[in-house]
Amino acid sequence: MSAVVDVDVVPPTQRRVQLMRAADDRRPLGFFIRDGTRPGGSSVGIFISRLVPGGLAAGTGLLAVNDEVLEVNGIDVAGKTLDQASTMQCCTKYFQKVFQLQITLQKCN
Repeated sequence: MSAVVDVDVVPPTQRRVQLMRAADDRRPLGFFIRDGTRPGGSSVGIFISRLVPGGLAAGTGLLAVNDEVLEVNGIDVAGKTLDQASTMQCCTKYFQKVFQLQITLQKCN
């Protein structure tokens, strides 16, 4: 279960996505991140590098390779290292046995 949230709060070029998974759902989140620059551009940041087929992220259709990650659970990743951003992903929320991760993206296209 996933959703685009806060559509009235983020600019039209961005997307805030909430990935949710029940505690007994064993699917991986299903995306990897990398640091660097956007292909063909000069923007330095954290980017989606790969989506795992069958993973939660790929199944939503809301994330794409080369989308730039701007926030994880409401925390800005600007100036963060790849290790710090990865750790932020691991510090997810559990509410009533539901895993929740919220990320804000700058779409690649």
